[in-house]
Amino acid sequence: MTAVEGLCYEDPSTPMEKPIGFIGAGTVGTALGAKLSEAGYPVAAVADVSREAAERFATFIPAARIFPSAQELVDATPFVFVTTPDDLIG
Repeated sequence: MTAVEGLCYEDPSTPMEKPIGFIGAGTVGTALGAKLSEAGYPVAAVADVSREAAERFATFIPAARIFPSAQELVDATPFVFVTTPDDLIG
């Protein structure tokens, strides 16, 4: 079983239904979000300090809503990946 399959609820062949959000829309966040979306996972939200980076993320995952802040994304999204540089995590 892969790490992504471990995120599934009961059947690893069926992606989870709860939306996923990303804080950080750089290279890692965008690549991970795109791959999860391609695999059928509901990548639905992104927040980044750079509006340009968030918009670039959304070009790869059109269903992703851009949130103006990380806190708003966390409040609205049950599963969140933090894909920011380590020094930004406080």
